[in-house]
Amino acid sequence: MTFNPDIPNHSPEDEKGSIVLPVELSRYISAEQIDDNAKNYPEMTMELTEIQKERIKVIKDVLMQIPLIHATSKDEIARGLSGLSPMDDLPVGHRGHSLKSDRSLGLTKYVFFNWGMAQKGYGRFIAQYSPELLEGDNVIVTPMDFGHIELADERPFDDYEPERKKRIEDNYFKYMITGKTWKEIIARRILKSAESGQPFFPLNTSYSLGEIKHLGSVPKKHFIGSFPVSDMRAHYRFLYEHGFSFTNMEQDCMLYQRTGKKYGVDPSHEECGIDYEEASNFWKRTLGLQ
Repeated sequence: MTFNPDIPNHSPEDEKGSIVLPVELSRYISAEQIDDNAKNYPEMTMELTEIQKERIKVIKDVLMQIPLIHATSKDEIARGLSGLSPMDDLPVGHRGHSLKSDRSLGLTKYVFFNWGMAQKGYGRFIAQYSPELLEGDNVIVTPMDFGHIELADERPFDDYEPERKKRIEDNYFKYMITGKTWKEIIARRILKSAESGQPFFPLNTSYSLGEIKHLGSVPKKHFIGSFPVSDMRAHYRFLYEHGFSFTNMEQDCMLYQRTGKKYGVDPSHEECGIDYEEASNFWKRTLGLQ
């Protein structure tokens, strides 16, 4: 994927039913390529039985109860009094640390979310939003952040060295998909995990359920609630009660059982009020597994 200067200064994805992309990004990857990227995920090659198809539907219903999350230090956002704006729409002086590489790909025109697991260090609050946003034609997802592959810098993407471009193309553009497709992939991953006998679907990092990118502002009507980063116990309990575990808590619990000492800074299952035995049967009970 290389820069094509012949593409006109509008996004061809404005056509009915197609993915909407910013002009900058559409010069490197098309809506058709994003649709086609589903084939790059092995989960999408799984042949499902009729029973598994029904289970996927049930899992998707559960996923639609797991909020998208966005860290903020703004009280008005945490209280649901204002929507979210992409960096490009913020006043000068309030645009954070966007770099030319981000801007050259149009990434500063997106509002970013994690799904399920919160990322600490980006604000005092975690604001929660409806996962129905995933259904929008202006939403794309990647399994990881651009900066996890190549550090953003003050050069436009087209000025990157060939080997750096290739890493982005092979690990970022190649796996960029729609929110709808991502929901299907995560549902299939959960199905495989549950059918193999795993009691929980593990959340190793805040990117375990991907990085969700919403083109343009997010109206406050999609706001669900918020909680302070300083106390995430209720959020952890919610995740466990819906079949997801937090890897750090699991490891800390294992170490405590072995040594009798508490490790790490995260709360224990007991401190979160988690009924571990009940929670560990969630997928088995929900999917009718023996």
